[in-house]
Amino acid sequence: MDLPPLLDCYVQFCAYRTAFRESEVLDLGEATWFCPTTLLPLGDFLTELDKSKYLLPKNPNVKNYVSTILERHVEPHKVDDTYIPIMKAAKFDQSHSEIICDLISKNMETAEKTAVKLAVGELLDNVDQHSRCTSASFMAQRYEKMRSVEVSIFDNGITIPGSFRKSGRYGNISDSDALKKAIGGMSTKPEGTRGHGLPTFISILTGALKGEALIVSKDAAYYTESNNNEKLYKLDRKDGLGGTLIGMRIPLPMKKADVYEFIK
Repeated sequence: MDLPPLLDCYVQFCAYRTAFRESEVLDLGEATWFCPTTLLPLGDFLTELDKSKYLLPKNPNVKNYVSTILERHVEPHKVDDTYIPIMKAAKFDQSHSEIICDLISKNMETAEKTAVKLAVGELLDNVDQHSRCTSASFMAQRYEKMRSVEVSIFDNGITIPGSFRKSGRYGNISDSDALKKAIGGMSTKPEGTRGHGLPTFISILTGALKGEALIVSKDAAYYTESNNNEKLYKLDRKDGLGGTLIGMRIPLPMKKADVYEFIK
């Protein structure tokens, strides 16, 4: 079955994780390429493993890339870099938003930079307000030849379904229904309020920026792109995630758009 590229990236991560559970060794030896939506959750998984438990890629270029992304702790990001290595924090703040926006919006006009800033800001605010995480991380990569940029964000919080169940207002809601409600603007905050973070992020990303997004939380996944093609997936338990992963791809260069038409 043909999967959207971002979902395929997540499936690759699941395959590596399943193989480790079966053999107790994470073998990346034959890998020829990694995208952020594979490497970010994989990096979080690797931090829990002794180095004797995993094998880096045989290809020297891929090995160097993976090592750089996973282990670069000093000067984690420079303005002229084409990537952001995995950066971790207890919670996101303005500095993290600026790092992501600077990489995405390099060489863009003011209107496009505003769209990027609003989309990323809404997303990181949503993580801070709802995830109750103790660790959050992100990474990104610009693909100049492919004319796109990919950003991936992960937190180890209570998940979107967990947040809905913890609110006590939705009963024993299923993971996929909870994710659907969050994307539709339903909130876990007090009655009478709506959640604007995810709907606004998705609207700006797919509308103003013509991008695509994947959200994986617990045993549910959601994919959407600019032509209003969207799909909700129920994941097998073995492919679920103890946290929330959000991957996004934005085409380069961007076409001009009035971002304020897409704010919900």
